[in-house]
Amino acid sequence: MAICASMRGLRKRSASRSQPRAARSRRDSRAPIVSKRSKRYWNDYLRALERPIVLAVTGAMLIAAVSVQQDAHGAGDVPWRPLAAILAVAVVLWSMRTTYKLYAEQREAREGLELRLVPRLKPGPPQIKYTHRRVGDSEVRANYVQLPLHNIGGRTVMRCVAHLSRIELRFAKGFRELAYNDNLALAWASNPSPALHADIHPDATEVLDVVYAIEGSAELHLATRVELTTYADLMAAAGQYRFTFQVSSEGSRPRTMQLRVYWGLAIDTLALPADPLTVLRGAFRKG
Repeated sequence: MAICASMRGLRKRSASRSQPRAARSRRDSRAPIVSKRSKRYWNDYLRALERPIVLAVTGAMLIAAVSVQQDAHGAGDVPWRPLAAILAVAVVLWSMRTTYKLYAEQREAREGLELRLVPRLKPGPPQIKYTHRRVGDSEVRANYVQLPLHNIGGRTVMRCVAHLSRIELRFAKGFRELAYNDNLALAWASNPSPALHADIHPDATEVLDVVYAIEGSAELHLATRVELTTYADLMAAAGQYRFTFQVSSEGSRPRTMQLRVYWGLAIDTLALPADPLTVLRGAFRKG
Protein backbone atom coordinates (compact mmCIF):
# COMPACT_ATOMS: atom_id res chain seq x y z
CA MET A 1 0.00 0.00 0.00
CA ALA A 2 2.86 2.36 0.71
CA ILE A 3 4.23 1.71 -2.79
CA CYS A 4 0.81 2.47 -4.33
CA ALA A 5 0.50 5.68 -2.34
CA SER A 6 3.96 6.79 -3.45
CA MET A 7 3.09 5.99 -7.07
CA ARG A 8 -0.10 8.06 -6.83
CA GLY A 9 1.90 10.96 -5.39
CA LEU A 10 4.38 10.72 -8.26
CA ARG A 11 1.53 10.76 -10.81
CA LYS A 12 0.00 13.85 -9.20
CA ARG A 13 3.32 15.68 -9.21
CA SER A 14 4.03 14.72 -12.81
CA ALA A 15 0.51 15.82 -13.85
CA SER A 16 0.99 19.20 -12.21
CA ARG A 17 4.34 19.60 -13.93
CA SER A 18 2.87 18.67 -17.29
CA GLN A 19 0.33 21.51 -17.14
CA PRO A 20 1.07 24.40 -19.50
CA ARG A 21 3.07 27.14 -17.90
CA ALA A 22 0.60 29.78 -19.12
CA ALA A 23 -2.32 28.00 -17.41
CA ARG A 24 -0.42 27.76 -14.13
CA SER A 25 0.57 31.43 -14.33
CA ARG A 26 -3.04 32.45 -14.94
CA ARG A 27 -4.18 30.42 -11.92
CA ASP A 28 -1.43 31.92 -9.75
CA SER A 29 -2.27 35.44 -10.90
CA ARG A 30 -5.94 34.97 -10.03
CA ALA A 31 -5.28 33.67 -6.51
CA PRO A 32 -4.18 36.99 -4.91
CA ILE A 33 -7.16 38.80 -6.44
CA VAL A 34 -9.63 36.26 -5.06
CA SER A 35 -8.04 36.34 -1.60
CA LYS A 36 -8.11 40.13 -1.50
CA ARG A 37 -11.75 40.16 -2.59
CA SER A 38 -12.71 37.54 0.03
CA LYS A 39 -10.90 39.48 2.74
CA ARG A 40 -12.69 42.68 1.74
CA TYR A 41 -16.04 40.90 1.74
CA TRP A 42 -15.39 39.38 5.17
CA ASN A 43 -14.31 42.70 6.68
CA ASP A 44 -17.42 44.45 5.36
CA TYR A 45 -19.62 41.60 6.60
CA LEU A 46 -18.17 41.77 10.12
CA ARG A 47 -18.42 45.55 10.13
CA ALA A 48 -22.12 45.35 9.30
CA LEU A 49 -22.77 42.75 12.06
CA GLU A 50 -20.44 44.27 14.65
CA ARG A 51 -23.17 45.53 16.98
CA PRO A 52 -25.35 42.37 16.93
CA ILE A 53 -22.29 40.18 17.54
CA VAL A 54 -21.15 42.29 20.49
CA LEU A 55 -24.63 42.25 22.02
CA ALA A 56 -25.01 38.49 21.57
CA VAL A 57 -21.60 37.65 23.05
CA THR A 58 -22.04 40.11 25.92
CA GLY A 59 -25.48 38.71 26.73
CA ALA A 60 -24.17 35.15 26.66
CA MET A 61 -21.30 36.06 28.97
CA LEU A 62 -23.66 37.77 31.44
CA ILE A 63 -25.98 34.78 31.45
CA ALA A 64 -23.04 32.45 32.00
CA ALA A 65 -21.67 34.56 34.86
CA VAL A 66 -25.03 34.73 36.65
CA SER A 67 -25.60 31.01 36.14
CA VAL A 68 -22.19 30.14 37.58
CA GLN A 69 -22.94 32.13 40.73
CA GLN A 70 -26.35 30.51 41.12
CA ASP A 71 -25.09 27.00 40.43
CA ALA A 72 -22.15 27.43 42.80
CA HIS A 73 -24.55 27.06 45.77
CA GLY A 74 -25.70 23.64 44.54
CA ALA A 75 -22.90 21.11 44.87
CA GLY A 76 -22.73 18.45 42.23
CA ASP A 77 -25.25 20.11 39.93
CA VAL A 78 -24.37 20.28 36.25
CA PRO A 79 -23.90 23.94 35.13
CA TRP A 80 -26.32 23.63 32.24
CA ARG A 81 -26.88 27.37 31.82
CA PRO A 82 -23.24 28.22 30.97
CA LEU A 83 -23.16 25.26 28.62
CA ALA A 84 -26.35 26.44 26.96
CA ALA A 85 -24.88 29.94 26.57
CA ILE A 86 -21.71 28.52 24.98
CA LEU A 87 -23.80 26.35 22.69
CA ALA A 88 -25.89 29.37 21.67
CA VAL A 89 -22.74 31.32 20.79
CA ALA A 90 -21.48 28.39 18.72
CA VAL A 91 -24.79 28.21 16.85
CA VAL A 92 -24.63 31.95 16.15
CA LEU A 93 -21.09 31.68 14.80
CA TRP A 94 -22.05 28.71 12.61
CA SER A 95 -25.05 30.59 11.22
CA MET A 96 -22.79 33.57 10.51
CA ARG A 97 -20.61 31.34 8.33
CA THR A 98 -23.64 30.21 6.32
CA THR A 99 -25.05 33.70 5.92
CA TYR A 100 -21.61 35.01 4.92
CA LYS A 101 -21.47 32.56 2.01
CA LEU A 102 -24.84 33.81 0.80
CA TYR A 103 -23.72 37.42 1.28
CA ALA A 104 -20.47 36.88 -0.66
CA GLU A 105 -22.26 35.15 -3.54
CA GLN A 106 -24.89 37.88 -3.82
CA ARG A 107 -22.31 40.66 -3.58
CA GLU A 108 -20.04 39.10 -6.18
CA ALA A 109 -23.00 38.71 -8.58
CA ARG A 110 -24.05 42.33 -7.97
CA GLU A 111 -20.54 43.69 -8.53
CA GLY A 112 -20.23 41.63 -11.71
CA LEU A 113 -23.51 43.11 -12.96
CA GLU A 114 -22.29 46.62 -12.13
CA LEU A 115 -19.08 46.03 -14.06
CA ARG A 116 -21.12 45.01 -17.09
CA LEU A 117 -23.56 47.91 -16.87
CA VAL A 118 -21.42 50.83 -15.64
CA PRO A 119 -19.20 52.48 -18.29
CA ARG A 120 -15.52 51.97 -17.53
CA LEU A 121 -12.73 53.77 -19.34
CA LYS A 122 -9.13 52.65 -19.08
CA PRO A 123 -6.43 54.96 -20.43
CA GLY A 124 -3.82 53.28 -22.56
CA PRO A 125 -0.15 54.22 -22.84
CA PRO A 126 0.35 57.67 -24.39
CA GLN A 127 1.82 57.69 -27.85
CA ILE A 128 3.23 60.04 -30.51
CA LYS A 129 1.65 59.79 -33.94
CA TYR A 130 3.57 60.96 -36.97
CA THR A 131 1.28 62.44 -39.62
CA HIS A 132 0.74 65.56 -41.77
CA ARG A 133 -1.29 68.69 -41.19
CA ARG A 134 -2.47 71.32 -43.61
CA VAL A 135 -1.05 74.77 -42.87
CA GLY A 136 -2.28 77.36 -45.34
CA ASP A 137 -2.02 75.95 -48.85
CA SER A 138 0.55 73.27 -48.05
CA GLU A 139 0.89 70.16 -45.94
CA VAL A 140 3.65 69.91 -43.37
CA ARG A 141 4.85 67.18 -41.08
CA ALA A 142 3.07 67.05 -37.71
CA ASN A 143 3.63 64.96 -34.58
CA TYR A 144 0.69 64.47 -32.21
CA VAL A 145 0.78 63.40 -28.57
CA GLN A 146 -2.23 61.12 -28.13
CA LEU A 147 -3.95 59.24 -25.32
CA PRO A 148 -6.04 56.12 -26.13
CA LEU A 149 -9.17 55.55 -24.02
CA HIS A 150 -10.43 51.96 -24.01
CA ASN A 151 -13.92 50.95 -22.85
CA ILE A 152 -13.46 47.83 -20.71
CA GLY A 153 -17.10 47.80 -19.54
CA GLY A 154 -20.11 46.12 -21.06
CA ARG A 155 -21.98 49.31 -21.83
CA THR A 156 -21.34 52.10 -24.35
CA VAL A 157 -19.68 55.17 -22.87
CA MET A 158 -21.99 57.98 -23.95
CA ARG A 159 -20.97 61.57 -24.65
CA CYS A 160 -17.37 61.23 -23.51
CA VAL A 161 -15.43 64.50 -23.42
CA ALA A 162 -12.07 65.69 -22.06
CA HIS A 163 -11.47 69.27 -20.86
CA LEU A 164 -8.00 70.73 -20.45
CA SER A 165 -7.85 72.58 -17.14
CA ARG A 166 -4.20 73.34 -16.42
CA ILE A 167 -0.83 73.69 -18.19
CA GLU A 168 2.44 73.67 -16.24
CA LEU A 169 6.13 73.97 -17.10
CA ARG A 170 8.84 72.35 -15.04
CA PHE A 171 11.48 74.57 -13.46
CA ALA A 172 14.30 73.84 -11.03
CA LYS A 173 11.93 73.80 -8.02
CA GLY A 174 9.11 71.91 -9.68
CA PHE A 175 6.20 72.59 -11.99
CA ARG A 176 4.83 76.13 -12.32
CA GLU A 177 1.40 76.91 -13.73
CA LEU A 178 1.27 78.88 -16.97
CA ALA A 179 -1.19 81.58 -17.98
CA TYR A 180 -3.93 79.27 -19.19
CA ASN A 181 -7.35 80.40 -17.95
CA ASP A 182 -9.78 78.24 -19.91
CA ASN A 183 -11.36 74.80 -19.84
CA LEU A 184 -11.11 73.90 -23.53
CA ALA A 185 -12.21 70.51 -24.85
CA LEU A 186 -9.57 68.29 -26.42
CA ALA A 187 -10.14 66.96 -29.94
CA TRP A 188 -10.77 63.33 -30.89
CA ALA A 189 -8.19 61.98 -33.32
CA SER A 190 -10.47 59.44 -35.01
CA ASN A 191 -13.28 61.92 -35.65
CA PRO A 192 -12.74 64.06 -38.74
CA SER A 193 -15.40 66.56 -37.67
CA PRO A 194 -14.77 68.74 -34.61
CA ALA A 195 -17.24 66.81 -32.43
CA LEU A 196 -17.32 67.66 -28.76
CA HIS A 197 -18.40 64.24 -27.52
CA ALA A 198 -17.59 60.67 -28.52
CA ASP A 199 -19.50 57.44 -27.91
CA ILE A 200 -17.13 54.59 -27.08
CA HIS A 201 -18.64 51.14 -27.54
CA PRO A 202 -17.67 48.11 -25.42
CA ASP A 203 -14.17 46.85 -26.16
CA ALA A 204 -13.58 49.85 -28.44
CA THR A 205 -10.96 52.60 -28.25
CA GLU A 206 -11.08 56.31 -29.01
CA VAL A 207 -7.95 58.46 -29.11
CA LEU A 208 -7.55 61.94 -27.66
CA ASP A 209 -5.21 64.52 -29.20
CA VAL A 210 -3.50 66.51 -26.46
CA VAL A 211 -0.76 68.61 -28.12
CA TYR A 212 1.06 68.62 -31.44
CA ALA A 213 4.16 70.03 -33.11
CA ILE A 214 4.54 71.01 -36.75
CA GLU A 215 7.63 71.16 -38.89
CA GLY A 216 9.32 74.55 -39.00
CA SER A 217 7.66 75.85 -35.81
CA ALA A 218 9.35 76.27 -32.42
CA GLU A 219 6.02 76.35 -30.57
CA LEU A 220 4.03 73.50 -29.08
CA HIS A 221 0.34 73.71 -29.99
CA LEU A 222 -2.78 72.67 -28.09
CA ALA A 223 -4.88 70.02 -29.84
CA THR A 224 -8.19 71.46 -28.68
CA ARG A 225 -11.42 71.67 -30.65
CA VAL A 226 -11.14 75.45 -30.68
CA GLU A 227 -7.61 76.76 -31.15
CA LEU A 228 -7.38 80.23 -29.64
CA THR A 229 -4.72 82.64 -30.78
CA THR A 230 -4.51 83.79 -27.17
CA TYR A 231 -2.29 80.81 -26.37
CA ALA A 232 -0.19 80.89 -29.54
CA ASP A 233 3.03 81.70 -27.66
CA LEU A 234 2.16 79.92 -24.41
CA MET A 235 4.47 76.94 -25.00
CA ALA A 236 7.38 78.57 -26.83
CA ALA A 237 9.99 77.53 -24.23
CA ALA A 238 11.90 74.27 -24.14
CA GLY A 239 11.31 71.93 -21.23
CA GLN A 240 8.90 69.43 -19.72
CA TYR A 241 5.21 70.36 -19.75
CA ARG A 242 2.43 68.86 -17.67
CA PHE A 243 -1.18 68.93 -18.88
CA THR A 244 -4.07 68.31 -16.50
CA PHE A 245 -7.42 67.36 -18.03
CA GLN A 246 -10.65 65.76 -16.90
CA VAL A 247 -12.42 62.96 -18.78
CA SER A 248 -16.17 62.65 -18.15
CA SER A 249 -19.17 60.87 -19.65
CA GLU A 250 -22.79 60.11 -18.91
CA GLY A 251 -23.31 57.71 -16.02
CA SER A 252 -19.73 57.74 -14.71
CA ARG A 253 -17.61 59.85 -12.43
CA PRO A 254 -15.09 62.28 -13.93
CA ARG A 255 -11.48 61.14 -13.95
CA THR A 256 -8.62 63.60 -13.72
CA MET A 257 -5.41 62.77 -15.55
CA GLN A 258 -2.02 64.41 -15.93
CA LEU A 259 0.22 63.92 -18.95
CA ARG A 260 3.86 65.01 -19.13
CA VAL A 261 5.50 65.90 -22.45
CA TYR A 262 9.02 67.04 -23.33
CA TRP A 263 9.47 69.76 -25.93
CA GLY A 264 12.80 70.94 -27.36
CA LEU A 265 11.63 73.62 -29.85
CA ALA A 266 11.76 71.27 -32.89
CA ILE A 267 9.37 68.67 -34.21
CA ASP A 268 11.81 65.78 -33.77
CA THR A 269 12.39 66.71 -30.10
CA LEU A 270 8.79 66.06 -29.06
CA ALA A 271 8.99 63.09 -26.67
CA LEU A 272 7.37 61.37 -23.72
CA PRO A 273 9.30 60.84 -20.45
CA ALA A 274 9.16 57.65 -18.42
CA ASP A 275 5.70 57.00 -16.95
CA PRO A 276 4.19 60.12 -18.53
CA LEU A 277 0.57 59.52 -17.43
CA THR A 278 -0.84 59.90 -13.92
CA VAL A 279 -4.48 59.20 -13.05
CA LEU A 280 -5.62 61.25 -10.08
CA ARG A 281 -8.49 60.45 -7.74
CA GLY A 282 -11.63 62.54 -7.79
CA ALA A 283 -12.43 65.65 -9.76
CA PHE A 284 -9.89 68.40 -10.34
CA ARG A 285 -10.61 71.85 -8.94
CA LYS A 286 -8.66 74.67 -10.39
CA GLY A 287 -7.19 77.28 -8.13
